[in-house]
Amino acid sequence: MSGILNSRGITVRRGDSFAVNFHFTDNIGDMDLKDTQLKMCVKKEDGSKVLEKNGVISDAARGLASIELTPADTDIEAGEYLTDIQIKLSDGQVHTIFPQDINSLAYFIITPHVTE
Repeated sequence: MSGILNSRGITVRRGDSFAVNFHFTDNIGDMDLKDTQLKMCVKKEDGSKVLEKNGVISDAARGLASIELTPADTDIEAGEYLTDIQIKLSDGQVHTIFPQDINSLAYFIITPHVTE
């Protein structure tokens, strides 16, 4: 999988696959993700939506989940977009988990590619 996740955002080469993997824990250990939803949204600066991707809970009891970006998901114009990732818990609570700093924005950066 080709891409980079850091505190500034997510960078993926146009048309490539990339997985954002999560292991959720709380103060007693692995978090139970039963009936939990995970969602990533990517928008242009003007607020128009470019991509919305639901996450996959791979092991609810162990707190494991991922957002799998496919080549079709990343086959968008090279550039810098805004992004965030939210989790909706079974009790209805919603938390933006990325970016972690509530005072900053995260960017979804698509870099150009040569091979088609």
